[in-house]
Amino acid sequence: MNRRTALRLLVAGLLPAGAAGCGVSSDSGLERIPPEDVPYGLLDETPAAGGNDRTASAAPGRPRVFFLDDELLVGVALSPASRNPRAVLDQAVRALDDGPDEASQARGLTTALPPPLTLTVLDVTDGVVTIDLGGEANGLSNQQNTLAVGQVVLTATSVAGVDAVVLARKGEPIQAPVGDGALTWRPLVASDFTILRRKAS
Repeated sequence: MNRRTALRLLVAGLLPAGAAGCGVSSDSGLERIPPEDVPYGLLDETPAAGGNDRTASAAPGRPRVFFLDDELLVGVALSPASRNPRAVLDQAVRALDDGPDEASQARGLTTALPPPLTLTVLDVTDGVVTIDLGGEANGLSNQQNTLAVGQVVLTATSVAGVDAVVLARKGEPIQAPVGDGALTWRPLVASDFTILRRKAS
């Protein structure tokens, strides 16, 4: 390493002061951190600009569970109990299935998912998760149905590695509405529900 490079690294805080000479010893104080000790999501690749629509629609950052605030979807941060993305996905979907906790209810948050409906993660393949809907969801208006689907899709795609959602009944894919209520067979992505999300203040 030449002196100019060493000085740049020293100024940037990437080298300890004692390592600014021409050589850097193996005991310079730098230490490799095992992947399992890195905070959740920090090592995930950021989608490149201009990528395909499915990848670009994934919601980056901390996983969230989406509920309703005055008929708009709002995310509540989830504290992952695991660093395993599949375990985090299961946790997020389970929290959505359980509905708003006391703190979220105190904020006035509700859910469009009816109590008899259950959610089960069946599979995750190439960034597409299949979520099975169990129980009954009769009596929902078109708007409630769309909001409920939006809650599921936005919650699932907030988890690292999940780009899209396929909804199923008894393991068979079903049609589902996007944000404007139109039905589709294709995998659903976060951007399908942008018009239903509360804008950050």
